[in-house]
Amino acid sequence: MEIELTIWQRAMLIQVISGMRGDVKLLRQALRALEALDFTEEEREAGEIVEEEGRMLWSTAASETVYTVTLEKPVVRFVRNAAEGFQGWPVGQAAEVLDLLEKLGVKEEENLG
Repeated sequence: MEIELTIWQRAMLIQVISGMRGDVKLLRQALRALEALDFTEEEREAGEIVEEEGRMLWSTAASETVYTVTLEKPVVRFVRNAAEGFQGWPVGQAAEVLDLLEKLGVKEEENLG
């Protein structure tokens, strides 16, 4: 499945999944997801993406850049569940978060709890 993600959406998914804890099965699933979501060297250069003190930073000009990411169905399911269950989404970025959840296939009604 191909999903178009902004740098922020992709970086947040990487952070969400990187922060997960669990058994060996979860670790393997998380590694597959992180491999699929990771930025290529070309993408890092184009977006001026750097990692500094555990944070991803990128140029303002690249903020609206959209990248197409190809994820296998089991990876999409894992990423969707991880994003949907994450408790630390910033309210100030609600529009971006809801857009991300929609791209992952989470229906709006499901988000209203």
